[in-house]
Amino acid sequence: MKKIVLRTLAILLLIVVVLVVNTVWFKPFFIRVFYERVFAQVAFDSPELLSRLRLVEGVGIQGHNQKLNDASDAKDTETLARLRTDLATLHRYDTTGMRGQDRLSYQVLDWYMTNAAAGEAFRYDNYPVNQMFGVQNDFPAFMANVHQVHNRRDANYYNQRLGAVRVKFAQVLEGLKIREQRGVVPPTFVIDKVLAEMSGLVAQQPEQSILYTSLAEKLKKAEGIDAKAQTEVLAEAKRQIEASVYPAYRELITYFTALRPRSTNDAGVWKFPDGKAFYAHCLRTNTTTTLSAAQIHQLGLQEVARITAEMRAILQAEQVPGADSVGPTMARLGEAARFLYSDTDTGRTRILADYNAILTEVDKGLSSAFRIRPKAKLEVRRVPEFKQQTSAGAYYEGAPSTAPAPGYSTPTSTT
Repeated sequence: MKKIVLRTLAILLLIVVVLVVNTVWFKPFFIRVFYERVFAQVAFDSPELLSRLRLVEGVGIQGHNQKLNDASDAKDTETLARLRTDLATLHRYDTTGMRGQDRLSYQVLDWYMTNAAAGEAFRYDNYPVNQMFGVQNDFPAFMANVHQVHNRRDANYYNQRLGAVRVKFAQVLEGLKIREQRGVVPPTFVIDKVLAEMSGLVAQQPEQSILYTSLAEKLKKAEGIDAKAQTEVLAEAKRQIEASVYPAYRELITYFTALRPRSTNDAGVWKFPDGKAFYAHCLRTNTTTTLSAAQIHQLGLQEVARITAEMRAILQAEQVPGADSVGPTMARLGEAARFLYSDTDTGRTRILADYNAILTEVDKGLSSAFRIRPKAKLEVRRVPEFKQQTSAGAYYEGAPSTAPAPGYSTPTSTT
């Protein structure tokens, strides 16, 4: 009996080992396991993504919260090579019997990976530092809104990430120089905006920085961190801001200051060495169609005409002066005092309250329209002050996959 049990256990162990080896290093037996492997590879390759998702903290995996993403050119090359390998593996699965959700999952992943692989030719056709979503404003926003501080370990991880920023920014700078050598230089107006943003950030005293103030707020809500420990953590945060964060920003400031005389205000990707091909790739990526630029432009003109006609009818029905000239009339109405909030903290507080009141009203009526609703709520928050002058009109930050924290949208306008 003992031999039978041992033999059975040995067989089960062998099966487990075979499955693990097959899953990790070869084509998994089951395609859904392959999907999960691809996702896990992407997630565990990005400490910042793992922090956003908050999928593994509940099982005791925390180390990623002390690291930042590897932004080096070598890492990008490695990621692209793995993408090509994974795409080849995906194509080795037999799709003959796939139906419904299984087929859809295959088609979505196939499209995404094929498109990403095609984009390798244009890997340098972008601006990693820009006024909307550049690393220079993503990092403070990430630390303030994503990095969680529940205890002293989390606080120490926060400071370790502050210390790691100089390496990440140096990696980004490496990529910027590669792009410059290839003729990919941001327009002058983009450079001016990022210089203003970064200069404003480093001009603050460390204690005024969002990196410091957000940590101070987190510490007040954390468990088991007494006043003495909070003082120690904040002192280390100040030291890291002075010794690592600000020097990292100043290196980018120095680079862009020297780059500016070589820039122009030409903003189209047509100015890139492979601009025409890149533009066609962007069209395929963003429309999932094979429509040409001319066809999409014509479609846009038709939609503008349709929407303008609907707006004109509404303005005429409301007897608004100048209703026949929709563009000038809307511009005039957009500047009318009765449609504006005051450009003060009081006005900003009011507009945020009104936005969130609208969301509450909308939320009440969604249950009758949708059977499945996101668990996370949506909030409207103010754009962090350090980037409100150069930020997009509004943007959305998704909620974590687990945890009750809401997703949020951040408007910058007081209109």
